[in-house]
Amino acid sequence: MDYDKMTREQLIAALVDLRQADKGFRNVFDMVERAKQEWEAVADSLSHVICLLDKQGQMLRANRAVEQWNLGNVKEARGKTVHELLHSKCTDPDCYLKNFWPRAMEELAQGRSSEIECKDHILNIHLSVKPMPMIHTAGKERVKNAFAIVIVEDITRRVRAMEELRRSEEKYRDLFENANDLIQSVAEDGSFIYVNHAWRKALGYDETEVSRLSYLDVVHPDDREHYVKAFRCLMTGEEFGRFEVRFITRHGEPIALEGNVNCVCKDGKAVATRGIFRDITQRKELEEVIQNKILELEKFHRIVVGRELRMKELKLRIKDLEEDLRIEQKGE
Repeated sequence: MDYDKMTREQLIAALVDLRQADKGFRNVFDMVERAKQEWEAVADSLSHVICLLDKQGQMLRANRAVEQWNLGNVKEARGKTVHELLHSKCTDPDCYLKNFWPRAMEELAQGRSSEIECKDHILNIHLSVKPMPMIHTAGKERVKNAFAIVIVEDITRRVRAMEELRRSEEKYRDLFENANDLIQSVAEDGSFIYVNHAWRKALGYDETEVSRLSYLDVVHPDDREHYVKAFRCLMTGEEFGRFEVRFITRHGEPIALEGNVNCVCKDGKAVATRGIFRDITQRKELEEVIQNKILELEKFHRIVVGRELRMKELKLRIKDLEEDLRIEQKGE
């Protein structure tokens, strides 16, 4: 809107309209505050450390898991890097986390996620650190200041369970049956050799039904091509490592899974695959909620700031016109 071409009356009318909209914008402020509180409630309810980073890799915000992990006061996390937060006194030039971060920032700049899993000798746990970009599908940033979201997870229990699986499936069958993770062993022909109780419960099958299934029967149709390639790689003895896939339950409901898979060899030949998965459906949903809340906050912020700038511009323009009128009246 070109305020320089408006008359004094038009400017006053525009100012009145904006003032009448103040009540509506007070509601917007309330919505912003509610969205902020909802974001904080979702993030603070998780045991994972969740951080928002700017383009320099410094924290804009972190959840209260920072304090639960004894990493310091959550308010003091602002401005720190992930390495500084997790390894506050680290001076090791070969620190895995310090060396991982430049590559992670490059991946974020390209709109890609990355992840590292490692035994952390400072915290004395196994860690998963996953930086994810906050972008539109077109490649534009979703939030002005927030460049990435990082999820730091203690995966010690899962790593230990995987190690136990490698040692002896039969010896620890009772452990597997009582594990919370989904554990499976798949034969070369794609049939299931073994699935544990958590697997059967999550997918809704009993032992008899499982014996008639192929792994393709439970993989989400959109993920089958990827899973088949991974299975073939495993059966050639290739290490596959971290793996994400969606399964379909007996009732047709998708569940998102994350885990590790490897091959079982006999006499130097791969005869089966073994995997431990955990249900990350809720985490995926929470990640979407968090990013949507942040986008909502930024949207409201742009609206409010735009209105405030217009109000300020109008007031200054009216003040100038009133001064011009006073000068004209004195001249008369």
